[in-house]
Amino acid sequence: MHTLSRLRGKHFFTPVMADSAMDVMLSLFVGELQSSKVSDTALAVGNMLNREETETIIDRLVQAGLAVITGHEPDRRTVGLTPLGSARMRSFVNDYPDV
Repeated sequence: MHTLSRLRGKHFFTPVMADSAMDVMLSLFVGELQSSKVSDTALAVGNMLNREETETIIDRLVQAGLAVITGHEPDRRTVGLTPLGSARMRSFVNDYPDV
């Protein structure tokens, strides 16, 4: 999956997908495939990000229409892919079946 992050430019044309944003998108995509809810805390821990970095990335992904936040209470907040985000990730992964 991380090899795919180096090939991201073909599918994601905006700077929103730079740096750790792609790792967060990959985490959200895996969560979607596993039908698991993903908390912002899990994103931070799983991608070795601090709280501020995680919030910034999530906000940028939401603004780009790639992610959505559900449950705005701190203990119940989860993040997921929008239909657009999911479609982009599926297209991205399908273009590199050998990875």
